[in-house]
Amino acid sequence: MNKLDDLVKGFIERSEGDATLLKELEIKQHELVTKQEEKARQTAMKLIPAMELIASMGYRFKGKDTNYMSSRGPVLYHDSRNNMLYVFSVENKGPITVNLYDNEVKRTTYRKLLEIVDFTQVMDSLLMVLHLNDDVKESYKKSNAKLEDELNKYDDI
Repeated sequence: MNKLDDLVKGFIERSEGDATLLKELEIKQHELVTKQEEKARQTAMKLIPAMELIASMGYRFKGKDTNYMSSRGPVLYHDSRNNMLYVFSVENKGPITVNLYDNEVKRTTYRKLLEIVDFTQVMDSLLMVLHLNDDVKESYKKSNAKLEDELNKYDDI
């Protein structure tokens, strides 16, 4: 049992020495999460005028890595396990959840949002707003080309 006693003693000594470092790392992580929250909030607030314009034009917003669209604002994430959509609400000027089973809408905090959704996913989905016009134009062009091809097919009739 001497070897086990030595291992336990060594573990305790290392753990006591690591306590300060672990606390510093925990504090740093909290600071970084707070900075991510603030960056997401600031970015969303700067995009509000563009979002309001898009909403007033009647277009729906989409998000990165999802096929879901929303008239409420950019889709930040789709939680398929809980059938929940995370959206930045233009009306509420903040993140919301939409329960896709019953369409119940709840406000959420940036902190809770970032516990579920990667920061880069949130940022990329918000910034997609700046490319919505290009996406809509491309969609119309493809649709128009298809309609024209269908018409041309029957030109001889």
